[in-house]
Amino acid sequence: MVTTKDITFQLDADPALSAEEVAYNASIFRVPSVIDANRLRRDGLRWIPKTNAQIKVPVVTIHTLGDLYVPFKMEQIYKRRADALGTSNLLVQRAIRGIAHCDFTIAEQASAFDAMIKWEQQGVKPEGDDVLTPSVVADPQYGCKFTNNTPSEGDSSNLLAVRASLPQCTPR
Repeated sequence: MVTTKDITFQLDADPALSAEEVAYNASIFRVPSVIDANRLRRDGLRWIPKTNAQIKVPVVTIHTLGDLYVPFKMEQIYKRRADALGTSNLLVQRAIRGIAHCDFTIAEQASAFDAMIKWEQQGVKPEGDDVLTPSVVADPQYGCKFTNNTPSEGDSSNLLAVRASLPQCTPR
């Protein structure tokens, strides 16, 4: 697995670290990499599938911006891998304004799934978010395009309460 020892977190688009960012980075619990963390199992598979962007079919990802279990930076790494392998034409990524791992609303999941199916079956590539341009990702409205807080029957009340407590998107 990857280490977090060399990651510097930014709170704004300015590459220079502010005093607040220095303090924030100093307070973060850091984890070293573990060489054998993802060894092959007896059946030849890995415990955690490698996401190396060797894709051959349309892929639509959705990722919450505040996920600390799988940080949003992993979307950026995946995009760079797809660019390097020439598979980014098969990749669409969407940022969702949530703070927990996979805390998507039913509407967000359905939208991404429907978009992926339409892309695969009809050739209509869906819209996504730019995950690499620092000024785009630092925009206070980043993640608003595909965030849908409309309650559905299957959404947990906790998810909706947390979403309501977050800074809300403003129409552009």
